[in-house]
Amino acid sequence: MLKPLPAFIFILFIVIAGIIGSGYLASIYHILNSNPIDSITFSQGPLTSEPVSFNLNLSSPENNSLLFDPDILIQGATSPGATIIISLDSEDLALEASSNGNFSTTITLSEGVNELLITSFDKDGNSKTESRTIYYSKEKI
Repeated sequence: MLKPLPAFIFILFIVIAGIIGSGYLASIYHILNSNPIDSITFSQGPLTSEPVSFNLNLSSPENNSLLFDPDILIQGATSPGATIIISLDSEDLALEASSNGNFSTTITLSEGVNELLITSFDKDGNSKTESRTIYYSKEKI
């Protein structure tokens, strides 16, 4: 017949099973709550950077301008031959910068607040965006 197991051996098995089980649960917890990005090191700096030679400078209009004439001149400078997209609330316009990078066009504002987004795209696909808020009123204050 089988001999009864001494109490200290039974307790020893329970303690060993508890230690192994705790280690297993701690490993699962660590795997589920670790962030793999923490282990990556970036020795060469950021992955992307702003292009040094690409720019977009708007000389007109000034931000937060109040105008009483619906026609407004948008002008500025960017990279030569870049494509400029002017986004208004009601439409989008496209034009191309000259060989020296200058551009200008006239748009018609709608009454009230006009949000303008001017985006320039160079031939490499880089882009820069400037925004302007222009207020147009038919009545002079």
